[in-house]
Amino acid sequence: MLRTQARHLAGSILGDESPYADLPWFWSTQGSYRLQIAGLSQAGDDTLVLGDPQTAKFSVLCFRGEALAAVESVNLPADHLAARKVIGAGTRITRAEAEEAGFALKNRARVIAGAV
Repeated sequence: MLRTQARHLAGSILGDESPYADLPWFWSTQGSYRLQIAGLSQAGDDTLVLGDPQTAKFSVLCFRGEALAAVESVNLPADHLAARKVIGAGTRITRAEAEEAGFALKNRARVIAGAV
């Protein structure tokens, strides 16, 4: 994210007036936990947990309206990377789709990568 911010700043200095539009993301390591967030969740988002919190490997998908808005992952870096691709590409994923048996964010990210 810092690289894209730096590029945007350089462009702004050179006269580019386009708004910064990169997907916000964050990570932090807290002891044995790696927290990674893609997108921005808000109070009131509809959430769905994928994985098992008991094993400390899970992701919380945050839906706003009918769209995936953010993914907050604990010890699942593959979900974080996939979420950045999926949300960043504007791919529409509904809660109903995410609740289907066998759903995986990484599968959706692979579809996006194959389309490029």
